[in-house]
Amino acid sequence: MTTLVGALRGVEGASLRTVAALESLDYEMRFVRDDLADAYDQEDLDRAYQSMMANQVSTDDFSRAIETGDIEAQLYFFEKVVVFLFPSSRYDGVFCSFDRTDPFPVQQVIDAAEDATVGADDGR
Repeated sequence: MTTLVGALRGVEGASLRTVAALESLDYEMRFVRDDLADAYDQEDLDRAYQSMMANQVSTDDFSRAIETGDIEAQLYFFEKVVVFLFPSSRYDGVFCSFDRTDPFPVQQVIDAAEDATVGADDGR
């Protein structure tokens, strides 16, 4: 996960806010930018995790309904934040958020995450 955080922090034009490893019954915060460390309490993080897990059920059903294959990434654009969810299975994955900029380097973030994940799987 250290490789992934480093890769995401290195994407030009994207300011990483948070990274969390999501599992079926729990999550672990892997990176929180210093200026946001006090912005969220445990209850906020738990509520966000529960919402993401609930969303995974409907997303999996949606991807099967349109027969497009595996989901590479889910994107959420908010007024000031862009959120990515990189699922590794139905209930596991990586959540990361960035400050929203115009333009935002969506494909570069996806490529960096994919490269870091493939590199970690290959022992790089």
